[in-house]
Amino acid sequence: MEKELALLVVIVNNGYSQDVINLAKDKGARGATIVNGSGSVKPEAKKLYGIEINPEKELVLIVVAKELVDTLLTVIYENLGTTSLAQGVAFSLPINHATSNLYKQFLSKTEE
Repeated sequence: MEKELALLVVIVNNGYSQDVINLAKDKGARGATIVNGSGSVKPEAKKLYGIEINPEKELVLIVVAKELVDTLLTVIYENLGTTSLAQGVAFSLPINHATSNLYKQFLSKTEE
């Protein structure tokens, strides 16, 4: 049986991706992919959110077992959320289909 997987997407200010990865690994994630990007917002966003918007961003993509999602989102928000210097936001997406080699990474020895 295939394990249910999810993709965590964490967007943080430049330089904070390793902090995301360390927190995620401490809670059971196995690895991540980092993508560099630039943010774009209206000038009113500073007033609305009360934060300085840093245009240089890092997206951290982490595939995890679905049961880890709530724990990871909570720990990331508590440590790297919008009130921190990382100004992180995070969300998850379900993985409905994937290649068998991806699923195999999440099988326990008893399921193989």
